[in-house]
Parts: sequence; structure tokens; C-alpha cells
Amino acid sequence: MTNSPPDPNQPRAVPQPPGTPPRPSPKPAPNALRSRDFRLHWWAVAPLALLFVLAGVLPVLIPAVWGDIENFNVVPIGYIGLFLFVVLPSWLAFRRKRSKLAGSVVCTILSVLLLVSWTVSLLMGISSANGVAAEKAVDEAVARGMAQHTALMERKAAGEDVDQAMLDSSHRLLDDMAAAAQKLTGSQRAALEAAAQVAKEIGDVAAAYRASSEPLTLVGGMASPAGLDSPAAIQTRLKQVENLAIANEALDQALVRVADRYRQILEARGVGGAEAQHLVACFLSSRQSLHLQRQMRQNDRDLIGASHDILLLLHGSWGHWSYNPDTDEILFDRDDDSQSYSFFVEKTNKAAAEHERVQRQVVDLARKHVEASVD
Repeated sequence: MTNSPPDPNQPRAVPQPPGTPPRPSPKPAPNALRSRDFRLHWWAVAPLALLFVLAGVLPVLIPAVWGDIENFNVVPIGYIGLFLFVVLPSWLAFRRKRSKLAGSVVCTILSVLLLVSWTVSLLMGISSANGVAAEKAVDEAVARGMAQHTALMERKAAGEDVDQAMLDSSHRLLDDMAAAAQKLTGSQRAALEAAAQVAKEIGDVAAAYRASSEPLTLVGGMASPAGLDSPAAIQTRLKQVENLAIANEALDQALVRVADRYRQILEARGVGGAEAQHLVACFLSSRQSLHLQRQMRQNDRDLIGASHDILLLLHGSWGHWSYNPDTDEILFDRDDDSQSYSFFVEKTNKAAAEHERVQRQVVDLARKHVEASVD
């Protein structure tokens, strides 16, 4: 057998001197993604560190800034909860794969999920807290305005002229409601704005009613004989009474349309269906004196009608009656005129007494509402 010449491309064994120990085989380079020691990448440590900081800061910061936030119960899990929810699962993933990457991925996912959960819970809690604070401000504003308005109503029932003061009080209440509405959102804001708008519209109609009644108040009443020194003067008084009748009907119709008008404003603000119906029911339940106010309009209708009849009688019997300002009496020289006058006066007295009785009921109901809001 012939020996072939050695291949020059093959490595040639280098002879070792006698007694030289064999060289150890080279070890493979360590895998940077596999390790026996639990380690995480920096991009996994960053959100975890943020969680630990927030777990210590938020339980102190939140009560100081926002007070008690309803349903915000994620942060109180504390450091033990973070260890069980984030660190332990990350360590288990690392142990299973012997991989720094696996532990980092699990840690990052769980940290981000917890941060998102905390953020959503905190924002919802803050929104709820702001809503509660705004509702409290609204309740306080309404209670304060109602207390002032009730006091003025009691003075009016006692005979004081406080119409302008009542008008100013109503304007202040509307301003407070408008300011409080800016702090609300959604249907709550729409409900308060609608209530304020309805109150303003009724207030405008009521102001027109007061303006129509003012000339009659100045002469002592619709059928007061003071100043009726000519048929033309009686005609002027009749026109004033008719204007008051028109204003009274307009106010009554505004009260009739309260619920429909409130619903229209809600729908214009994007609140409809069952939610609008519920808000309308709540709105009406908070205005228990509405039927009494309409009853007062009927009393005024009776009073205006009887006063109008008296003025027609005085105009038609001009020259057959005389007025004594010392006794504030009218004397007729015809029995039929005297009997008719007495009948109409009795109707005005009855209507006025009924008006006063209902007005007292309105005041009592308003006082109870104020006392309930204080309690």
C-alpha cells in the first residue's frame, strides 16, 4: 500500500513535548439572554420602578388633593401586592425559560396593565369626586337661594313690598346655578342648565306680570275708587286690569308648559328617551308647589274678573254714585247698583282671601323644603 502525500490544506498536529498536559477545550461564550441569576432589562425595570414609587406616593397624594375617591381601590395593594402581581410572575417566567428576555417581557406587560388600570381607575374616581363636589355646590346654591326667597315670600305674605328684592334674589340664584353647572358634565349638566333656563323663562313672565300689576298697586288695588274721577279714568283703569289679566294668563300657561319646556331643552342638549323622562320626573318632584302656583293664578283670575265687573258697573252708572275718601266707601243712589256692587265686592274679598291662603301654603312648603335641605 502506497502512502499518499499529506494534504497541505489540512491542519497538522503539532507534537507536544513529553509530559505536557492536554489543553482544555474552549468554553462557548455565555448567552446574554440566558442566565441563572434573575435579571431584567432596563425597559422592564423602568415601569416596575414607577409602580413602586406610585404605590408609596398615591395613597398620600390622592386624599390630600381630591379627598376620598370612590372605587379607587387599586393603589392600596401596596408593595406586597406589586411583588405578588408583577415580580413573582416575572421570576417564574425567568425560571421556566432561564431567559432574561422572558422575565422582562412578562414584567413589562404586567406593569403596563397595572399602570393602565390605576390610571383609568384614578381618572374615573376624580371625575366622580368632581361630580359629587359639583352636586354639593349646586345643592348649597339652591338651598341658599331658596332660604332667601322663602324669607322674602314670608315678608310679602305679611304685606311688605318686596317684589324687587324677590326678583333680585331669583337672579342671584340663577347665576349660582349657571356657575355650578359649569362644573358638571353629561346629563347632570344638561339637567341643571335646563332647570335654570326654565326658571329664567318663568321669571321673565312673572316680571311682566309684576310690571302689569304695579300701576294698580299704586292706586290701592284694581277696583279702588281712588282716582276714578271721570269715565275716561275708569276706562284707563279697565285697560290696566285687562293687561293684568293677559299677563296672568301668560304666567299660568308658562307654568302649564314647565314639563314640556324642560324636556325640549334637555333634548336640545342631547338628552332624550328614558333618561330625559327620568329627569323630567325628578324635576317635577322637586317643584311640589307648582299646583299651588297655578291655583294662585286661578285666584287672580277670579279677583281680576270681579274687579273688572266693578269697574264696568262704575262706568255704566256714572253720575249715580259718589265716593267718600274719609270712609273709603261708595254710595249709590240706585238700589240695583248698590246690590250689584256689594255682590262684586264680596267676590273680590273671597278671591283675595283664597289667594292669601294659597300663598301661605306656598310659603310653608318652601320653608319645609329649606329645612329638609339643611338636614
